Amino acid sequence: YEGMKAWTDYIVSQDEAGGGARLWNSDNHFGDWLALDCPPEIPTGGTDSVLIATAYYYISASDTAKAAEVLGRFEDAAHYLKLADEIKQSFQREYLTENGNLTEHSQTALALTLYTGLYREGQGQKLADQLEAQIMKNGGYLNTGFVGTPCLCPVLTEFGKSELAYQLLLNEEYPSWLYAVNHGATTIGERWNSVLPDGHMNPQGMNSLNNYAYGSILEWIYRYAAGMEPLTPGWKTIRFRPNPDPRLGSINASYKSVSGLVR
Repeated sequence: YEGMKAWTDYIVSQDEAGGGARLWNSDNHFGDWLALDCPPEIPTGGTDSVLIATAYYYISASDTAKAAEVLGRFEDAAHYLKLADEIKQSFQREYLTENGNLTEHSQTALALTLYTGLYREGQGQKLADQLEAQIMKNGGYLNTGFVGTPCLCPVLTEFGKSELAYQLLLNEEYPSWLYAVNHGATTIGERWNSVLPDGHMNPQGMNSLNNYAYGSILEWIYRYAAGMEPLTPGWKTIRFRPNPDPRLGSINASYKSVSGLVR
C-alpha cells in the first residue's frame, strides 16, 4: 500500500509542478510501445502519450483508493477517490466531446478509454462502435501496442462485439497472434513480427520472444472465451459465462486457483 500511495503521490507532484490540470503531461512516457499506427522509427505509437499517461494516472488513483478502503484507511480512500474523479473530469474535458466522440481516433485510445471507464455515462457503446470501425478500416486487423492490446478483446466482448474479438484472435496474417504461431512460436514476442516471414529475426532489435503485452490475450481466452471469472477474492465464488464462437469449435480450460481447480 505504501508503494502504491508513493507512486500516486509522485504523479500528483508532477501534475502540480505543471499547473495541476489533473493531466499527466510531464515526464518521459513510452506511450503505446511498438504500436503499428505510426512510422516504425517512432516506437511510442500513434496515440497521444498524455492521453495514455492520464488514463494510468486515473487507474493509479482509483486503485490506491480501493486499497485504502479495504485496509480501513478511510481518510486516504476519500482523498484518492476525489483525486480520481478530478482526473476523470479533466480527461473528459480534454479528450471527449459532449456528443461522445473521442478526439483521438486510434484503436488504443478508444480501447483504453472504454477499458478504464473514462467516458461519460451513455457514451460507451458509441465509442465501442467507433473502435469497431477503426479495426475494420484497418482491414479487420489490430494495430495496437503494449497499452492497447491487453484492452482490445475484453472491451469488444463487454460491448457486444465478441465476434470481432474472435476475428482478431483467429487472424493469421501479420499482425496477429496466429502469424507468430504459424512461424513456430510457442510464446508471443515483443513485436508483432519479431520473427519475419522468412524465419529470420527482425533486425530492428527489442525482440524478446516471450513478452507479456501481447501474450495477455490468454486472459481474454480464459475470462471471456472460456468464461471463467472470480466474483470474489481467491476464487471463493465464480461466474462461468463463456462466449462461444463456431469458428473455435470447442474450448477446454482449467485454472489452478488458490481455492482449488477451476475447470
